[in-house]
Amino acid sequence: MKTILPKVSIIIPTYNCAQYIELALLSALEQTYQNKEIIIIDDGSTDDTRAVLKKYIKNKDVNYIYQENQGVSQARNTGISVAQGSYVATLDADDTWSNTRLEKMIAFLEENDYDIAISNFYIVDEYRRRIKSNAAFPEGYTHPPVEKQYSSLLKEATAFALMVVKKDILIDVDCYDVSLKGEAEDYDLWLRLLSEKKKWGYYPEPLVEMMVRVGSLSKGYSKNRKAALKKIFNKQIPIIGNLKAYMYYRYHLGGYRLDMLIVSYREKNIAKINKHIFILMRSPIFSSTILLKKLIQFRRYV
Repeated sequence: MKTILPKVSIIIPTYNCAQYIELALLSALEQTYQNKEIIIIDDGSTDDTRAVLKKYIKNKDVNYIYQENQGVSQARNTGISVAQGSYVATLDADDTWSNTRLEKMIAFLEENDYDIAISNFYIVDEYRRRIKSNAAFPEGYTHPPVEKQYSSLLKEATAFALMVVKKDILIDVDCYDVSLKGEAEDYDLWLRLLSEKKKWGYYPEPLVEMMVRVGSLSKGYSKNRKAALKKIFNKQIPIIGNLKAYMYYRYHLGGYRLDMLIVSYREKNIAKINKHIFILMRSPIFSSTILLKKLIQFRRYV
């Protein structure tokens, strides 16, 4: 008797990514996994996105939805609201998948009874050249055991946009928080999922090419990021208490500013380097988070 495979809804939010989205869409269409639908949410693009996608819209597996610009979180939520699959897979408009990704990930989820899964990935530039020859997660990387997943996630985030997840658990936690304005919305979603005792698994094979565009990481200090992190950890107060929530907020804010300093250094942008050094050093709390971040990386799952 032939097993009926669960349906997967591939959600692709896009905003002014006309030069990239065709390859992303093709990588979704060319999946060896057959029981799928593709939902493209055009979040108010003003470039040639609609023209690029016109020839694919007639495909029975492709659902194109245009909405006024509301941000990536609302675009994903729109996709989830119309999704017919029992699983949701998120694909950004400038990323691409291996053609066996869904086949391998769904088998992995079903065999292990996971609620969520991510795979390893390569980082590429605008020309789809690999920035590093090795995959993003190091060889031998392991995710924490189920009983430590939530506490580990409080300490360190990962590439959550690569997830494949059961749709019903997304609905249970009200999907993405649009009030975060696209700042750390994936991290917030995962914290809420794992605080509800959901289980995630890591598939070590790199099945995605994630694009990092010039300037995409160097946005500098963001008041939106600060407000988002505060709101994210305020949600965790009922579980971890006020003090821990505050300390994790300061820790992640300091880590974000450290990351921005590293990006500025790589770009050799002296003005931004000085700016981020000043922000980091003007408060002892921010400086201490650098040391704390490094210590936690050495003791990730202890």
